[in-house]
Amino acid sequence: MFLVLGVLLVVAMSSYNLSPTSTKKKSIDYIAYMRTINKAESYILKEQFDSALVMYKLAFKNVDKPLAGHSFTAMQTSAYLDEIDVFEDFVIETFKCGLTVKDITNDSLLNNYISDKKLYEVIQKKYKRYSKVFKNKVDKILKDSLYKLSKLDQKWKIYYIDSLSKIDPNNSKKYNITYDSIVSDIVENKLIPLIKQYGYPGERNIGPAKNGRQAYRYSFGQETAKIILWHYYRLPKTCSYNDIFFNEVKKGNMPPDQYASIMDFQARHGTDHSCNSEIYNEKTVTRDTSLFSQINSRRKKLGLESLEEKKSKYRRGQGICRKIRKEKKYNYIKLFYWCG
Repeated sequence: MFLVLGVLLVVAMSSYNLSPTSTKKKSIDYIAYMRTINKAESYILKEQFDSALVMYKLAFKNVDKPLAGHSFTAMQTSAYLDEIDVFEDFVIETFKCGLTVKDITNDSLLNNYISDKKLYEVIQKKYKRYSKVFKNKVDKILKDSLYKLSKLDQKWKIYYIDSLSKIDPNNSKKYNITYDSIVSDIVENKLIPLIKQYGYPGERNIGPAKNGRQAYRYSFGQETAKIILWHYYRLPKTCSYNDIFFNEVKKGNMPPDQYASIMDFQARHGTDHSCNSEIYNEKTVTRDTSLFSQINSRRKKLGLESLEEKKSKYRRGQGICRKIRKEKKYNYIKLFYWCG
């Protein structure tokens, strides 16, 4: 009898699919997220803002946390369309990304909308509640460690490259080699072990930083580790860390444009014969149009926009810069390309 009951219990449990695999958390496709964001931005370029809003909602639905710049633009788009419920949802996402009330109200478009709809008190309450979500998710060990490495890197770059190499150009090669040995130690013996243990110290792990002083020029991102890696790849290196970097892109820790820029540095400054770095035109400019198809194919695999669309965003930004100089106004949806 007990044996029969046991068999029945096993059958019942299997019918409810209570196996360990059934409770496994679904993995997030961050490259697919970037492709959806690019679709949203493509619609903004065409001024098809309703379609852009649909894409932002779809993108945010499929990740645990969007990037701050994307959330900011989505919030602007919902304000422009006067979709107040969606706007309030995006405000929550933006505070969970690490932005502040001041970051929002410094923007003319958003500040005018908040004022017109009398939402300032609502915004303050949401910030008080949801900024805690962001603070609780920041990896403080990783963040503190990264900034210590950045200070060390900047100290010796200024000393050897920005100072001694300019004062004593005859010995600039010697200073370059000395600095390279320092930044190599920082990357190989400190930064890479941090990445292996905690993940790449990008925005999702340590939060965004605001870049730029003027309200119409600032952008949001986290580029501290990228700058150190740029310095590291100033001179030829091996490609031994590229698989680590690409895995961090797939995990959502390293933004695809940062990966692409690092690959461009490797291609520009040379690597050893064990690998051939391919260009992405994120930190290089290829004028040979016959190569565009190959480059676009690589960019697509990372979730980046095409070269043609990248150029369109830049031109849009240039146009907004001219308007700001002429009209002294900056009331537009930001794609964070130059002034726009």
